[in-house]
Amino acid sequence: VMTFLIVFSLVLTGVLMKSGNVYEGTVGEPVEIRCPYLDDYKYTPKYFCRHPCKSDHVLIKSAKSDQVSSNGRYSLIDIVSGLFFTVTIKHLRLTDSGVYYCGIDKWFSDTLNKVHLFVRPGGYLCKQFVSQTVHADDVHHLYDEIVTEYSLAGPARDGNSSIICSTVQHCDPAPQNDMNTLYSLITHH
Repeated sequence: VMTFLIVFSLVLTGVLMKSGNVYEGTVGEPVEIRCPYLDDYKYTPKYFCRHPCKSDHVLIKSAKSDQVSSNGRYSLIDIVSGLFFTVTIKHLRLTDSGVYYCGIDKWFSDTLNKVHLFVRPGGYLCKQFVSQTVHADDVHHLYDEIVTEYSLAGPARDGNSSIICSTVQHCDPAPQNDMNTLYSLITHH
């Protein structure tokens, strides 16, 4: 049984998992949370909030039915014909793990459905443009910028970092493009 669980979890790595109101995602990737509701609330405003779900914990609200609302990394669309709304959180962070609520904005007493989100660590793929001639100083500088921007622990300090950056250069074959695209994969070690 234990071997099966290990193999099963390896197969599901990188796959969004949902079990009831439990969602799992990977750092840097999006997660889509589906919030069903009753027919009575088709045209009632919807929202998504983080526990404890006071007014200042509301992350996004619906604008109009069947139209996307966006607020930073959060977007929400109310699919009236399906009796659900969907919340997407882009660029997941470890700190996004926690309890959230799908809310229906009713008079006197809102309806809240609890959602659990678990975010697991993962690699980051970032894209930077550099000139065709890359010097060692430029690569080191780019490494520092990437670590500063994408490190969960914050910027590298005194050359010590728990993040290793490996860089692959990819040339765009288009002749009008005199820029190379530099992709960097950052992983924890």
